[in-house]
Amino acid sequence: MNMEIIGNFQYGLPSIRIRLEKTEQQAVIDTGFNGELALPHKTIQSLGLQSIGYSDYLSADGETIKTESFAGTVLWFGETIEVTVTAIKAEVTLIGISLLFEHELTVKGSENKVIIRQ
Repeated sequence: MNMEIIGNFQYGLPSIRIRLEKTEQQAVIDTGFNGELALPHKTIQSLGLQSIGYSDYLSADGETIKTESFAGTVLWFGETIEVTVTAIKAEVTLIGISLLFEHELTVKGSENKVIIRQ
């Protein structure tokens, strides 16, 4: 069965709604981020995610930043999967390329449509 997640553009950025832990989040698709999921510190704290260590994070301006990583779960194509969450200073939830691996991403700006296929 070929499943898909449909999203759109929010503030000019491709995004989808995801179920993270027990909450719904609007998440921006960031193909320049090689992790699975990135969240603001305050969101991580409100969800009560467990720290699993530290990793280096390369920011958009090329600066390498040491940041804390957390364990989380996401409902992804009907299955609850475990993901590594990177803490970031930005006030946005990001989906990285590692979560999209083995999926097809279609971005249709003229149709205000984002499609992720399994």
